[in-house]
Amino acid sequence: LTSLDHEHIAKVLDGGTNDEGSLFGGMELVDGPPITRFASERRLSIEDRIHLVRQVCVGVAHAHLKGLVHRDLKPANVLVCERDGAPLAKIIDFGIAKLIGQGPSTMDTLPGAPLGTIEYMSPEQAQGLLGLVDQRSDIYSVGVMLYELLTGQLPRTRQAILESVGPRFLEQMAARRIAPPSSLLGL
Repeated sequence: LTSLDHEHIAKVLDGGTNDEGSLFGGMELVDGPPITRFASERRLSIEDRIHLVRQVCVGVAHAHLKGLVHRDLKPANVLVCERDGAPLAKIIDFGIAKLIGQGPSTMDTLPGAPLGTIEYMSPEQAQGLLGLVDQRSDIYSVGVMLYELLTGQLPRTRQAILESVGPRFLEQMAARRIAPPSSLLGL
């Protein structure tokens, strides 16, 4: 992660394991809101929103060239600050990234329940087909963010999410969050 040196990716400054054996990472401070909030608060034009997503695409392409798939691209992980008065999108939180070409990940907390944010996951990631999660999954997530930035809503319906991941996955996620499964879909 420390090899990611790009203006659209928050710089990872340090990482390692603490005395208790937990992993940690320290990155540059990005003083700005999530991309969707920034766009809404500033009432950005369609062209300006697309320009921000282009910045995200350039950062994601850099990560892919360095051999990393982010796996949790979502508005909360794309912050927008300003540089010389212009909006600058920065990707943060590579906490569940994986190396491209690496086999199925061991980063599942529950069997068949991959880490990530379900609303922005590619179908193969949501279904737990981790061997198929690659650069295309990040591209899918960027597409979901673009759709949300342009329309103000997510492209997938609640029913599509249920069909994609199944009720068992939602029940497992709800149990981890101590919430009813319907709350994960806003029902």
